[in-house]
Amino acid sequence: MTMHEQITESIAYERGINKYKIDFSRRDMVECHINEWVLDWVKKYHPEAFEKARDFVEQNIDEENTE
Repeated sequence: MTMHEQITESIAYERGINKYKIDFSRRDMVECHINEWVLDWVKKYHPEAFEKARDFVEQNIDEENTE
């Protein structure tokens, strides 16, 4: 857990915001970290992929709203 996450969790706990905790399985945590690593890698080496994805999603959302 990063320092930011620890601080955020601590503040939320003190204010009574986080009354529940979610227990993720080891497999879920591994998948989460893999996805984060891949996104960071793509962002660093292929930033144009994010632009293509943004254009694709925006176009499809517009089409979806017109149906």
